[in-house]
Amino acid sequence: DFDQIAFVRRHAAHSLRNITGSQYPWNHKPGGDICLKSISDYPDTVADLIAERLGPGHVHGLDLHWDGRRLVFGFAAQPQWPPSWDTGPQCSPYVFQLRKEQPPTHIYTMNIDGTELQQVTGHPLWSDFEPCWSPDGAIVFASDRSGRSSECGSFTSDHTVINIYRVLPDGSELMRLSDNKDIDRYPHALDNGLIGYTRWEYQERHFTEVHAVWSVRPDGTMADAVFNQHMPAPWGIRDTRSVPDSNLLVSIATGHHTLAYGPVVLIDPRLGPNSAEGIRVVTPQTVPQEGPPAGKAVAEGGVPEKGGLYQTPYALSDKAFLASYSYNLPAFSTSAKLCNDTQFAVYLIDVFGNRELIHRDPVYSCSFPMPVKSRRRPPVVAGLGDRRETPETAPGDIAAMPKSAEAAEVLAALDESMPQPDESICMVADVYAGLPEIERGTVKYIRISQRVGWPLDDDIGAMRYIPGNAYSKQFGFWAWSPVR
Repeated sequence: DFDQIAFVRRHAAHSLRNITGSQYPWNHKPGGDICLKSISDYPDTVADLIAERLGPGHVHGLDLHWDGRRLVFGFAAQPQWPPSWDTGPQCSPYVFQLRKEQPPTHIYTMNIDGTELQQVTGHPLWSDFEPCWSPDGAIVFASDRSGRSSECGSFTSDHTVINIYRVLPDGSELMRLSDNKDIDRYPHALDNGLIGYTRWEYQERHFTEVHAVWSVRPDGTMADAVFNQHMPAPWGIRDTRSVPDSNLLVSIATGHHTLAYGPVVLIDPRLGPNSAEGIRVVTPQTVPQEGPPAGKAVAEGGVPEKGGLYQTPYALSDKAFLASYSYNLPAFSTSAKLCNDTQFAVYLIDVFGNRELIHRDPVYSCSFPMPVKSRRRPPVVAGLGDRRETPETAPGDIAAMPKSAEAAEVLAALDESMPQPDESICMVADVYAGLPEIERGTVKYIRISQRVGWPLDDDIGAMRYIPGNAYSKQFGFWAWSPVR
């Protein structure tokens, strides 16, 4: 039911291929564009939408508005290339210098025909990327504005921490949605009105095993795990989107020291956040670049192949998907954290085993494919402080439902107990869960411990301020991060 697709052309990533570090603007060479292609014309008719108006650079993330007429994307301007510092796979010691001389990535919008190109964000140091439209009309994006350093790598590393933010299309009312000492990225608006994203928790567990799917309301409340929160495989799930007219999600199973490349998987969160039965593989002969595979093949069998990798899947239904695919399986080394460059093209795949080439570029990799058409806008989910009956309340939201006297009392009590701006509400459903040796009724207090993120200063870079930590070869407090 569509005749055009939009996608991104850019050079394959060549620098650090980790969930920490792959966000940097110098991770891709300048070149490429956002492209519009008719899928019924022969020969190909492909239109470049930015058309060099932003100068040399590359696109980092793309989303189409529900009305099918407006695009939001990240763009990394790269006026100086190559940089004066090494941008190879082992670039960690030079990240601080690169941040000082390479412009950060910013968020832009434009119409689907390329008109009305507008810049939304413009911080002089921190990068904003991987944007998506929120059901309430705002733009949600990933950013390293947190001013924290990744708790990963040696003391010479200088990697930033990525969290989720939102802003209005005119650049106003910028606010932070997530507060993770590690990394939250790859946000996408789900069909239930929530924002789905990948959360990496380097928190009292092995760092490779927890790249989970989380969701949060567009106002930053009710963040919670959706899938893969405590599972041994796969090590990571990234770039998660909704599957139309279903409760399923489509995503990529991947590793930690990798880009978001791997097999295309379907997730059923209704089976629980840690159910091995909740994941099915659309491309069963493709395996993650790092870590064990997970999930059985879809019932229809999936796409047969001899390898290769997928990225940025987009569900057309629960049977058919647009995806970016490379038949060249990149070499990977865990010790060196390397991948060879590879060439991705846009394909249509389905659960019955078909894979049809839609577009291949002779120079660039192609990714972020999506149909150009209008879609049903997800419901606008009210925040905890927004339970009022107003004309703007979305149908189906709790505030719009008829209220019994009992329900009215509950909502009134909630309103009275709403946290102040410097407070929040936490709930533990059962403090005895997992503690069979503790007699019920004996617990009187709960201690909440917070791991404190490592700071990163915009003038001096990462500050590894605890002796005896992270390969410092100093005797000291032998914990990875402090607790308060």
